[in-house]
Amino acid sequence: MLTHVLLAALLLVQPWLTWPHLSSDTSHRLTLVCCLVGLGLHRMLAVVPTVRLPLSWGTWVVALLGVLIVRSWHVVVSGDYFRFFQETALFSDGLIAVLSCVWGAWALLQLPPSTFRRMRWLGVAFLLVNGLMALAEWWTSHRVEGLLGTDRLLATYAVAWVPICFTWHPALTLLPFALVVASAKPLPLLAAVFSLWPVLRGRWRWSVAVAGLVAVGYAFNVPSLAAKVSQRWETWETALRASVAHPWSGWGTSPLTVTVIRQQYGYLLPSLHSDWLSLVVQFGWLVAVGAFVLWSRLLREPARTIWARACQGSLLGIGALAAVQATVSHARIAGVMLIVLAWYMAEQRQEPLHA
Repeated sequence: MLTHVLLAALLLVQPWLTWPHLSSDTSHRLTLVCCLVGLGLHRMLAVVPTVRLPLSWGTWVVALLGVLIVRSWHVVVSGDYFRFFQETALFSDGLIAVLSCVWGAWALLQLPPSTFRRMRWLGVAFLLVNGLMALAEWWTSHRVEGLLGTDRLLATYAVAWVPICFTWHPALTLLPFALVVASAKPLPLLAAVFSLWPVLRGRWRWSVAVAGLVAVGYAFNVPSLAAKVSQRWETWETALRASVAHPWSGWGTSPLTVTVIRQQYGYLLPSLHSDWLSLVVQFGWLVAVGAFVLWSRLLREPARTIWARACQGSLLGIGALAAVQATVSHARIAGVMLIVLAWYMAEQRQEPLHA
């Protein structure tokens, strides 16, 4: 029972809950950590663990933690007060967040596929509530944000559910697609279209490809998009040049990382607008390439069930979108993607589709 409550909190509460006197991002991160730690504690005490964390995942996490510690060791040793924010970044944005996600992922891996299949009702319910709220927002202000607080994150959350809704019933796909279209964000629309690739077969895949090209054409006809692409391209080019200076350990997770790079290398937007590039800049190429290899392996494995295919589509859509904007780095998206990842692993423990 407690497991279902914590899963419901991850899906229904964590994406929008704001704690008193805390910023939005800090609130969502705190709720995510609390839910994942709660899941870890409950699964340790309630059942005998039967599923291990994959060795490849553990190796990557050790490398990530090693880079964090090496990069921040001088701050930890010196205790320099004037750089206290770096130590705070090490623990609040680094070790604590990573360890809680690993613990929560391990706890989620212990759950059977039936638990996740029941949770899809909560996901669709959350999409429906956001849809009603978006309709009211559009009617009053013509700006759609939903419970997630921003149109970009609302569209990203919807992308994660597109292939799952399609697998459940094709008509349900209209709900997340409507949220993506209402957010007026062309890149999430493109990601939503291609997230359907794993769940379609035959000529329907070519239909998706054509729809993707139409979406690209629509995207590049948006007047403001050309300027945004130009700015992001310049930012990515500068960030890649900066990554060469620290290819193994990155620049660290300090809040002033972007400011320092801007001072030394030139133009940068306030954020890098790419989770993959953020991994390269903050943690180095070894960690970033390792994450990309793990993600691509998940997509290449033959799916054992239709729900495994749906999860692959979700991982594909969000992973592709992460190349051009911040997605999983937001706690509001990280929670649902951890559930999708664990759901996929649970489905892969089932008998193959042809068996």
